[in-house]
Amino acid sequence: MDFVRGSLTFLLFLLLSVNFSYALDQNVTQQQKAADCLNSSLQIISYLNESGFSTVRLADLYQEASSLYLAQISLKGKGDFSTVTKRCDEISNLQELALSSSDLLESLKKFYQESLSSQIDTTNVDVTMLEIESEIKNERYERVASLIDMAYEQISTLRAENTQLTLFFKATGSGLKSFVLKHRLEIAIIIVLFLSLFLIYRVAVKKWILEKKIQKLEIRKSSLNDLIKKTQFNYFQKGSVSESDYNIRVKNFAELVRDIDRQLPLLREEYLKLSRKVTK
Repeated sequence: MDFVRGSLTFLLFLLLSVNFSYALDQNVTQQQKAADCLNSSLQIISYLNESGFSTVRLADLYQEASSLYLAQISLKGKGDFSTVTKRCDEISNLQELALSSSDLLESLKKFYQESLSSQIDTTNVDVTMLEIESEIKNERYERVASLIDMAYEQISTLRAENTQLTLFFKATGSGLKSFVLKHRLEIAIIIVLFLSLFLIYRVAVKKWILEKKIQKLEIRKSSLNDLIKKTQFNYFQKGSVSESDYNIRVKNFAELVRDIDRQLPLLREEYLKLSRKVTK
């Protein structure tokens, strides 16, 4: 409350000072631009705060920009307001990163729920998810994208590793050692045969790996399209999303979908080439 009250008092002084100096100060255009950006920055902070985001970092940037603004006014026509607008741009960029990070985390959680069952040990993925939430809470949004990509890779790896065969051996692990010792010769022969078959069918293995990559991208694309539809519904039907918030989210989702659309044709082309080799 003290921050908001102080900010409103500062804005009142800011608007009065701009109107008073308009006719006297030849630098009025830059000063007015700086005043406007400070007002917009305060609205951004208020919106993110109401949306449940932490705004300590943004508030610090705003206080710095306000102090710089007052210092430049005292120079009476010789002030340089470029640093003020630069801080405002940083606040705007942080808003976009905050909204994007929150939406990407929501998409990741959906992919997590659809991909992993309760039988799978998800400890490593859960640690990464907690780290992502911590980075968002502490406003370190620049680190979120790489962590989300890491989580997607961890989930995909877990899903590939935890096949029915793996689960079977885990369930019967107590008798596995004695079984191996008793049938070591047969197992050795099976391993040799398996390696031989792998060398023969390695193209088919590569094809299977490509198929899993394509499936992962298609699931992620579907999740992003669902988020776009949800954002559009909240904006056009419910009116619970502001226009700037809507534009930012749709832009971010569309860029991610386009990136997936660039990858899918290449993977599918490679998949078709391998299919022809397998056929031959």
